[in-house]
Amino acid sequence: MRVTVISDIICTIASFIGYIQVASRQLDYYGGTMMCRVSLYFTFTSYGISMMNLCLIGIDRYYSMKPFSNVYGRNKNRILIFGEVAIAISSASVTAPVIVFVRVHHNDTLQCDIPEITPSISAYLIAFTIIEFFLPAILIIVIYWKIIKLQKSYITPKDAFSVEREEDSLRKKRFIKMLLSISVSYILISWPFFASMVGLAITRQSFMDVRMNNIGYFLLLFFSLAVTTSTVILNPFIYLKFDKRIRYGSVKLIKRLIPYQCTRQIDINNFNSAISNSYPLKVEHSIYLSNLINSRTSQNKC
Repeated sequence: MRVTVISDIICTIASFIGYIQVASRQLDYYGGTMMCRVSLYFTFTSYGISMMNLCLIGIDRYYSMKPFSNVYGRNKNRILIFGEVAIAISSASVTAPVIVFVRVHHNDTLQCDIPEITPSISAYLIAFTIIEFFLPAILIIVIYWKIIKLQKSYITPKDAFSVEREEDSLRKKRFIKMLLSISVSYILISWPFFASMVGLAITRQSFMDVRMNNIGYFLLLFFSLAVTTSTVILNPFIYLKFDKRIRYGSVKLIKRLIPYQCTRQIDINNFNSAISNSYPLKVEHSIYLSNLINSRTSQNKC
């Protein structure tokens, strides 16, 4: 998952710089072209890494539940590291042609487009859609279907450690449910854009052509692109929604970053009664402690 985090950070930085340039509206043709190429390249590379990593995690869970050989168990870390590196290289390579043919229009330097969709570009767009979306989506569906089927057929053995086994099984089921929810969210968010990409590749129409001919289809294409490219921003919220451990870690991190915390009000009467019941303090000692606590409480108020 480290490769996914790093790619998301790089993509977020690139997108943030691009948004600043768009908001300032100071881009010429060459600046707009460069902004589109860099932003889309890192965005789609990060998206591909995220989708393929979900497949890799699903495969790891499947082999963990039903190991076919001891080779995977002994070399699990090496296999996962090799898989993450291979995923990053393949995703970056598949997205590389975007740097070549994505441009803007002279009369609209803020709209990323492919002005001329040649037969080779059309074939690439279809292949890109298959590799980046359809293959990972199909693989995710097959893997988690097998995992769910394996979970239903698994019978917990009745022995002295049945309670521990049952608790471990419940934790694994919750983890699988979380991964399945994240994967389904990715697929539901992304499929309108990739379906539109296939339509553009078949009809060989650019964004500008669609905007001039069919404003409804253009709006669908525009918003589907915006939602898909914002998955990098949505990633933290998706993980916070479905992963309790990430939520707990985030809360701990936020508490550490807070410079100070508001302290609770201290009930002086209860404190005095507790002190008087525990120790035979004098009246002046009790008054002194009450004043001391009052002063400390007022200093710690937010």
